Amino acid sequence: MKNRLKRALSFTLALLIIVSLFGILPPIESRAASQYVSSTVPDVYKTYITALKKAHPKWKFEFFYTGLDWSTVLTNEMKDGVSLCSYTYPKSYRAIDSKSYDSATDTYHSKDAGGWYNCAKETIAYFMDPRNFFNEVDVFQFEKLSYDSEIHTIDGVKAILKGSFMDGKKIKNTSNKDVLYAQAYIDAAKKSKVSPYHLAARTIQEVGKSGSDSTSGKYSAYPGIYNFYNIGAYAGSNPIKNGLKWASSTTAGNYMRPWNSQYKSIVGGAEYIGEGYINNKQNTLYLEKFDVVGEYNDTSLYTHQYMGNISAAYTEGLSVYNTYKDLKALDNAFTFVVPVYNGMPKTISPIPITADSPWSWLKSLKVDSYKISPSSTLQVATNNYKVTVPNNVKKVTISAEPYYSKAKVSGITVTTTTTQSDTGKVINVESSLKVRTSAGVSSPDENANRLKYNDAYVNIKNSTPIKKLGEQTVGSYVWYKISFTYSGKTLTGWVRSDYIQLDSVTTSSYGKVSLKEGKNTFNIKVSYNGNSRTYVLTITREAAEETTTSTTTPAEPTVNENDLFKTSYSIDEKNKVISGVNKGTKYNTFVKNLGLKSGVTVTASDGKESYTGVIKTGITLNAAAAGIDYTYTVAVTGDVNLDGEVNILDIVKIRNHVLGKSKLKGVPFTAGDINADSDLNIFDIVKTRNIILGK
Repeated sequence: MKNRLKRALSFTLALLIIVSLFGILPPIESRAASQYVSSTVPDVYKTYITALKKAHPKWKFEFFYTGLDWSTVLTNEMKDGVSLCSYTYPKSYRAIDSKSYDSATDTYHSKDAGGWYNCAKETIAYFMDPRNFFNEVDVFQFEKLSYDSEIHTIDGVKAILKGSFMDGKKIKNTSNKDVLYAQAYIDAAKKSKVSPYHLAARTIQEVGKSGSDSTSGKYSAYPGIYNFYNIGAYAGSNPIKNGLKWASSTTAGNYMRPWNSQYKSIVGGAEYIGEGYINNKQNTLYLEKFDVVGEYNDTSLYTHQYMGNISAAYTEGLSVYNTYKDLKALDNAFTFVVPVYNGMPKTISPIPITADSPWSWLKSLKVDSYKISPSSTLQVATNNYKVTVPNNVKKVTISAEPYYSKAKVSGITVTTTTTQSDTGKVINVESSLKVRTSAGVSSPDENANRLKYNDAYVNIKNSTPIKKLGEQTVGSYVWYKISFTYSGKTLTGWVRSDYIQLDSVTTSSYGKVSLKEGKNTFNIKVSYNGNSRTYVLTITREAAEETTTSTTTPAEPTVNENDLFKTSYSIDEKNKVISGVNKGTKYNTFVKNLGLKSGVTVTASDGKESYTGVIKTGITLNAAAAGIDYTYTVAVTGDVNLDGEVNILDIVKIRNHVLGKSKLKGVPFTAGDINADSDLNIFDIVKTRNIILGK
């Protein structure tokens, strides 16, 4: 028996060794339950990784197979307070569930001091999908953050600290000697085995280039205490105070605490980050934000996340990239660790659309059963929609459902009807409302028909949710039969109707609209409480097949300033700017796309002479009609430096604007404001990058 058992165990061990050697299973030493690391490129990433390795042969990629389902991770990252958006982000990036948003007052619930809100599902999916960041710039959020003395130098740290409150400044080390901040980060890296570039970038990410109360040592409640990484600064009304309280701990041997000097905070905090994250499998910026390694490092999934800021990994990675670029080190040997999920969507998760208050959103838009482009499910989608119908369709019904039921929809024929539902709540009660077993009050003993539960009379209070089951008139009062929850049980009883407020239900019916041949434009406005948004629906009724040839010459239309073009480009008549022009658009194509009305002629100039080359930002266009000249300036999407190209130089200019180093104005600003929200921010950088990558 023992010999048979030994032979079986030997066979099993040999089989495991064979399949491991032939790649049937990942290497045994790298497996941890269903999570493991492999150098094999998954099919879903292959195209992107191949391009990166071709451009940078020394770069190495490891793939962390999480064993987790994409939708499961996304659901957990959507939990209250886990993934946060800054108040500077468009409102459409925020979640609108009941814990995040009050639709009655159009108020978002702040989850952290300084204006941080729960992110919408689409926002989290965008930042969580690795495929959005497989390019030379953004891939550094996947860089393995272990310290490497051959890569990480004091000059590199100085480059990261440049322009910050630590630039060129000295502090005292634990031997009371003066050292540069940059040297402190090198010392921290050697002790913690964490990249000093990551540590320096993390400080700036947490406290800003000017520092904060976390780094001043002058916070009134904790004078002389520092927290350069905001460790322990958990979400709440005063996260800085929470972090400094943690930093002031006198627990012996606990990461050099109390942090009563800048140096101890930098070095001791690095030990904490190394022990808690970098040296414990959460060894990339991405994995510090998205804790999907719980099974790998024996912590609970989704709970051990260093930052709530949804874009922190992206922005810190951008800072690291710029440092390597300045040091001309991009072709060095780097290792990147990229997570892999089960059931990832076939298409890359798109960046959310910029939109305003949900009070002015449409939830759905329909034109009978015809297909709407880009989609009939709206909410935070684009404002412009198109439908094509056959020539024999002369009338259609347009239906538009707002996200918020009380919003008004105008611009189409709509009739609304308000009725009462069978659900509601208790109102007008001073203390509690008696529930009875039948309609009316028994006399002379008014307790005779009182409802009891566990031998006690049942009373309910204001705002108790109810469902109406029936009604009966007794004397001069109407009584409702209701069901409600009481002590965890569903009970049924009778109460007077004047103590019940039933919910209102609004239904809409839509009339038909007539269509002419060609384009029919409908401006559908959604408005409520001062918020409004206009959706433009274009229904094209196809032309009839020609049966005869007309010999009549149509009269030349009257042309005015607001009717020169029939184009998809955006025309700002006030500032005379034409925007929405794609990079690489040739002059002839540009003129064709303008859709000149009859009687209009145009010429272009680069300021020196007539221009017929590839259109670039800053080109002026002269449009002549009926003897009157109109001059416009062209803005090519993403071309902020006026060279007709969209490349890293444009990203640098937009980034400098965002950081306040140099401001873009006029037409260059319009060219950089790709999402057309009248602001230049991180999302315009992302969209510019996508233009460069051809996304």
